[in-house]
Amino acid sequence: MAGHEHHHEDHADPKAIERDTGELFPRQEIAAAVSAAQGNRDRRESIITWVLAAGLGILALGLPDERLVGSMHLVRAATDGVGSFSGLPLLVRMVAWVTGTHIEAAAFLLAALSWMLLLPALRSMLLTIGFPRHECLLLAIVGVLAPTAFTGGTLPIEHAPGMLGATLLARTLFRTKQRTPYGYQWRVTLVLFAAILLRIENLLLAPAAALALAEQGRSRGLPWALPPTILTLVLVVGVSALVGSDGWNQVGRDLLAGADPSMGHLMSWIVKSGIGLGALSLGLAALLVGRRSPEETPPPWWVVPWCVAALVPILGGDPRVGPSIGFLVPLGVLGLADLRVRTNRPHLLVRTGALMVGLQLGLSAATRWRSPDPDQLWRETAQRELQWGDGLWTADWAHRYLVQYRWAEAGVSLRDPGSDIPPNEPGGRAILDGEGDPPLPGKLRLIAGVGLVAAEDPAPDRDSD
Repeated sequence: MAGHEHHHEDHADPKAIERDTGELFPRQEIAAAVSAAQGNRDRRESIITWVLAAGLGILALGLPDERLVGSMHLVRAATDGVGSFSGLPLLVRMVAWVTGTHIEAAAFLLAALSWMLLLPALRSMLLTIGFPRHECLLLAIVGVLAPTAFTGGTLPIEHAPGMLGATLLARTLFRTKQRTPYGYQWRVTLVLFAAILLRIENLLLAPAAALALAEQGRSRGLPWALPPTILTLVLVVGVSALVGSDGWNQVGRDLLAGADPSMGHLMSWIVKSGIGLGALSLGLAALLVGRRSPEETPPPWWVVPWCVAALVPILGGDPRVGPSIGFLVPLGVLGLADLRVRTNRPHLLVRTGALMVGLQLGLSAATRWRSPDPDQLWRETAQRELQWGDGLWTADWAHRYLVQYRWAEAGVSLRDPGSDIPPNEPGGRAILDGEGDPPLPGKLRLIAGVGLVAAEDPAPDRDSD
C-alpha cells in the first residue's frame, strides 16, 4: 500500500498515473509509436512510387516509338514557330536548349517525363479523395500502363503532357478545402488553364470544372452561376490570347479530331477507345452506371460532363488524327478504386490487381508492336540510301517530316515536286521520292523497300521482290 500511495502522489510521472488508474498500456506512447510507424510506411510508399516512376521514364526513353501520329504538330511548331495552340512548343525548346539536343529528342524526353509524373499524380489523386493508401499505388500503376498512356509516353506529341494536366485537374477538383472564400475557384481555374496549355483538348473539360465550381459555390452560399461565369471569362480571355483572333476555327477542328465524321471513323473510335483504356473501361462503366446502395455516396456530378467530353472527338472526327482519350485515364482509375471499395473484398485486391496490370501490359505491348507503321519501309530505305548533299523531291508530308525534323543533321535538302532547283551541294544527287512522274529526268528515284534506281527506268514490281 505504501508503494501504491507513493506512486499516487508522484504527479510528475505520467506512467505512474497510468499504472495507478489501472491502464494496462501507455496510450500516449502507443499513439506516438503508431504515428511513427505510419509515417515510415508512407515514406516507403512514396519512395517506391518515385522509383517506379523513374523506371517508367527510363523505359519510355529506351523504347521511343518511331511512328508518325497525326500531324506531329508539336515538333513542327517547336522547330519552325508555326501557329500553336498550347505553351508546349516553348517548353520543348527550353528542354532542347537545356539538354543540348534537337527538337524531336526534347519532345520525346518531355513525353517520357510526363508519363513518369503521371504515376505519382494518379496516386496523389486517390489519396486526396481518401482511398486506402495500400491500394492507391497499385491502381495508379493500372492507370499508367493503359495502352493510351503508354503510347503517349513514347511518342513526341502532346498526349502524355495532356494526360498529366487532366490528372492534376481531377485532383484539384477533389481538393475542396480552402482557406480563402475564392481559393477553390482560382485554384481550379489556374490548373485548368495550365492543362489547356499542355494540350488544347483539355478545353473539353471546362464544363466539368464549371459544374464542380457551381456545386462548391452553392455549398458555401454563393450564387450558383457566379463561379462558372468567372471561369468562362478567364478561359475566353486566356485562350483567345493563346490562339489569336483567327485560331478558333482550327481549335474547333482540333477538338473534333479533324472534323471528319463518318460511320467508319465512329466504329474505329469505339474499338480504339476500348483497347486504349483497357481495364480502365470497367472503372468508367462502374463509375457512371454501376448500381449503388442508398448508403453509398455517389460520385460528384461533374464526372458526367468529364466523361461525356470524350464523345466530342469520337463523334466528330478521325481517330488517325491522334490519341484523344487520355483525359479519361484519371476517372478510369477513380472508377476502379470506387468499385473495389464498394465490393468490400480486400482479399481479392492482389489477385485482381495483378490481373489488371497483366492485361494492361499485354494490351500496351500488342498496341505498340502490332499497330501499322506505313512509313517503316520508306524510313529504313531512306536511312540506308540518302547521303549528305542529296536533294529529295517529295510531296509526302510524312517523308518531309522525317527529313526535315528527325534527320535534320543528315544534310539532305527538300524540294517540291515541280521544283527544278538542283541540290545545294556540288555533286549532290537529285532523288525523286516514290513512283510519280519525275520532274527532273535523268535523276535517281527512291522507292521504299527497293532503294535507288534510275528515274528513267520503270518502277520495279514490289510483289516480285
